Amino acid sequence: MDDLPQTLTALVKSLRPGGRLQLAIASWSNVLLEVWQTGFRQLGQPVPYHGAEDVAAIFAQNAIPYRTSRAEYSLCFSDTSENRRKILRFLFGHYLDQMPTELLLAEFDPFVVDDRVEIHTHSDHICVTAPV
Repeated sequence: MDDLPQTLTALVKSLRPGGRLQLAIASWSNVLLEVWQTGFRQLGQPVPYHGAEDVAAIFAQNAIPYRTSRAEYSLCFSDTSENRRKILRFLFGHYLDQMPTELLLAEFDPFVVDDRVEIHTHSDHICVTAPV
């Protein structure tokens, strides 16, 4: 999203009294976002996406009360080059064609258990409730 502060502010303003905005967004400590950081560092550019901390900072800067909770989850798949590439395509979209794929494929190595990749990570849920 090009203008995160404007988008979040507009979403909050669109809430009816008592309405809720609920966002599920990974934090920068999520394993998959760490892969983003590795990939975009190789391109010499910042990650063009946002993490939960970015959303929370905007709410805090604009004095918008919010709550967060953490949701643990696992991403498990058969450890094949094809499956690793599918996850990378999901993460990077069209940027993947510009990146050193072998380096990114190796990002999954620490998570191999037998013949599977098992990534245990988390996402944040952020909730804003409009005043009544």
